[in-house]
Amino acid sequence: MIFRIETLGCKVNQYNSEWLRENLLSQGWEEGEGGWMLLNGCVVTRTAERKSRQKIYQALKNGEKVIITGCFARYIAEKEPADFPAQVVHLTEYSEVIKFLTRASPVVSSINRLPGHQRVWVKIQEGCSANCSYCIVPKVRGKVYSRPMREIIEEVEKIEENFGEIVFTGTHLGIYGREWGGSLHELLREILRRVTNARIRLSSVEIGEIDDSLIELFSHPSLCPHLHPPLQSGSNKILALMGRPYTKESYLRRVKEICRKKSIAFTTDIMVGFPFESDKEFQETLKMMERISFLKVHIFPFSPREGTEASRFAPLPETTVKERVKVASQLAREISYQRRREEVGKVKEVIIESEDGSGYSEDYLWVKVCGKNISTGKRLKVRITEVTQNATFGEVVNDQE
Repeated sequence: MIFRIETLGCKVNQYNSEWLRENLLSQGWEEGEGGWMLLNGCVVTRTAERKSRQKIYQALKNGEKVIITGCFARYIAEKEPADFPAQVVHLTEYSEVIKFLTRASPVVSSINRLPGHQRVWVKIQEGCSANCSYCIVPKVRGKVYSRPMREIIEEVEKIEENFGEIVFTGTHLGIYGREWGGSLHELLREILRRVTNARIRLSSVEIGEIDDSLIELFSHPSLCPHLHPPLQSGSNKILALMGRPYTKESYLRRVKEICRKKSIAFTTDIMVGFPFESDKEFQETLKMMERISFLKVHIFPFSPREGTEASRFAPLPETTVKERVKVASQLAREISYQRRREEVGKVKEVIIESEDGSGYSEDYLWVKVCGKNISTGKRLKVRITEVTQNATFGEVVNDQE
């Protein structure tokens, strides 16, 4: 009864993989090679799908039996169910993986730890009701489902002593609870009333779902002053083609409104090379990056996914897309450098996550902390002392200061 898990993709996948892992360990299974390889794969991009397939064939080559689950399994079941050899088992639901392997129902309802991490992700919902023209996720994540508040609260109370930070994650985080009349800010308010040790961070939230009730909660010291609303493009033409529910003006207006109320760091995602993106529209995106001064930007190229509306659009030349990714990435680095320079002299709370003494501050600065006796898991007050193009440095603040 040996298993190992390979995970690709988002934080929701990482959470679900740990859930699988803890359920199998609790029922007497052991981690190792040579038994079952469980692939919790990703199909958001062609690259992710290719990597998922490579892991399957490598496992089969090594004599392992394979189960594919999650998004990847749903995508394969719809697109090409007979694409893999008989040794590959398709189980789209994670609970079915446990039942198939153990002949019993899952016994662990929520995860207790995340090996090698000082931060832990708590999945609060799955599924997406949006209709972005480029995205396959609504088809492969299943219907929208929000976990009950009590279940999430119990999980947070159980694990917060083991982690310095808890990150709420989901496929479409901002619509948490809507199907039964709940809301993200209501959940957060209840969590912040109870949390005593860990700080809380939100992962990606759509700009139109960051309402004033949510913003008011950022006065609480345990809620990290950081938001990640995906921008995707700075062109209204491209945003409309993408099916995004905002304009560049409404996005910028909301960011400014939030900044007038609270001191919050913004990071974002930007898709480059979407079909019909001219140089003019690309320049609009670069201008938006400069106007908002994002602390960090995840730049990625458009990747057509079969089954989406955008897959029917004529793609841009590959050389054009690569050049735009290069230009946007360079600008993102320059903006980040200027933005981080503003933090020199300020004191942050850093949770050490790596052996070299680095970790994230509450406002999502990755800081290399200089000093003695700095080990993983420590939660330190750190003064930012130096910023370079590629790194941010700080030193521990003495208790007397």
